[in-house]
Amino acid sequence: MTANPTGSVVESASSTVDLDAQASHCADGDLRARFQSDVIPLREPLYHHAMPMTRNHADAEDLVQETMVKAYAGFRTFEPGGCTPC
Repeated sequence: MTANPTGSVVESASSTVDLDAQASHCADGDLRARFQSDVIPLREPLYHHAMPMTRNHADAEDLVQETMVKAYAGFRTFEPGGCTPC
C-alpha cells in the first residue's frame, strides 16, 4: 500500500476553506446586523427627501430602494467616520 502525500494537503486545504467560509458567514451575519441597525432606520427620512424630488410616491419608493441596494452593495467597504473629498 502506498501513501498519498497529496491527501493531507487536500484535507488541510479543505479544512482551511471550511474555516474561511465559517468566518465569512459570521462576518456576513455581523454585517447584516450592522446594516439593519445603521442603515434601515434611514429609509423613512430618505423617502421624505425623495418625495419632493420625484413628486410621485412610487418613484420616491423606487429611488429609496435603489439607494438601499447600492448602500448594501458598498456596506462591506464602508468605514464609519471616513472622510470623502468635497
